[in-house]
Amino acid sequence: WYSGFKTWYDQSPAVEKLMDWKLKYDESDSRLARVARIFTDGIHSALHSTTGTDVSQVLTEIAKVDPNFDKDQFCGFVQTVVVPNVLEAQVRGDLDVLGDWLHEVPFRQLSEPIKQSKDIGYDLSATRVLDTGRVELVTGKMMDQGPVVIVSFYAHIIDVVKNKDGKVIQGVEEKVIKMNHIWALSRNM
Repeated sequence: WYSGFKTWYDQSPAVEKLMDWKLKYDESDSRLARVARIFTDGIHSALHSTTGTDVSQVLTEIAKVDPNFDKDQFCGFVQTVVVPNVLEAQVRGDLDVLGDWLHEVPFRQLSEPIKQSKDIGYDLSATRVLDTGRVELVTGKMMDQGPVVIVSFYAHIIDVVKNKDGKVIQGVEEKVIKMNHIWALSRNM
């Protein structure tokens, strides 16, 4: 059932049109759209305030280590520095950069497919990150390694894999895909 739904969702013109409208709404500079976003963001915040206790606890722990921590500056840093570095390294297959940014478990999860693709002779360089959406702090969790914040964002990419002869074996070079990401971030102590 899920694969049928996923196929319909990925190929439905109605869903594509709805996502296109949402993207235009999210990126619009129109005063009406900005006012509507303020209103809808307020409703979203009110509906998702149940996770406030987890977030508050995590932010309190972070403030103990870094009294100057600011949630909005952190999200801006993640959007302008962390996300571009990690996503670009992932699509380029740059394991050295990924190793600098990721803990051991996520590094293994991302590096294995990259290593296998390189061993087979696939070319990952045709995949490109076009842009990313606003990073939002979703929740937080206290873990053994310390406070962990969960952020979400989307990325528009062209996901193409070629064989060693340059023939596309996965993806379409002209098709932009919107990928939603949820990342767990923690400080490397």
